[in-house]
Amino acid sequence: MRLGKFLERWENLLQENRYLRFIAVALALALVVESVVVVRQAGRVRTVLVPPRIEKEVWLEGADASVPYLQMMGGHVAELAASYSPKNVRSRFGLLLYYVNPVHYAEVKTDLDTKAAQIERFGMAQAFFPQVTQVDAGRREITVSGLIQRTVESQVVESGPRSVTVGYSIRNGRFEVESIEIKGEDRKPR
Repeated sequence: MRLGKFLERWENLLQENRYLRFIAVALALALVVESVVVVRQAGRVRTVLVPPRIEKEVWLEGADASVPYLQMMGGHVAELAASYSPKNVRSRFGLLLYYVNPVHYAEVKTDLDTKAAQIERFGMAQAFFPQVTQVDAGRREITVSGLIQRTVESQVVESGPRSVTVGYSIRNGRFEVESIEIKGEDRKPR
């Protein structure tokens, strides 16, 4: 009788052992397949962004980005650089510095601080109204055209068409400003 129970348990343990070996082999194969897929996708990282302010899907892949993303970022940077008042110039330029390539940060910060001091001293305000955004991905430039109105002490001193050209790069999924040129003004970090 005891021999019968022993043999029954022994058979059950052998079946359980075969089942566990099968599970271990299946998990090992799944791990190998997953590793192969990850290695093949390593160079092809695409980040899909859908910010709440735009209706189109935008993406970043390596050093490239979708045109809607570049238009959005170019417009944002152009407005930060070309629209200001004595009360908000330092905060706007601070936001602009967030996008500047770290290599050029110190130089651009010095230029923007000098310009901000002049704006505050003379009571200048400027409003830029973007109308058209063009992207030249080959040259890595975004040109935002629109109207500008500049006032000093509440008197309009300049009004008319103006364009802002933003030189950019994309590193590690981050949009970085390489240069900004505002019709006649030149702020090139290079």
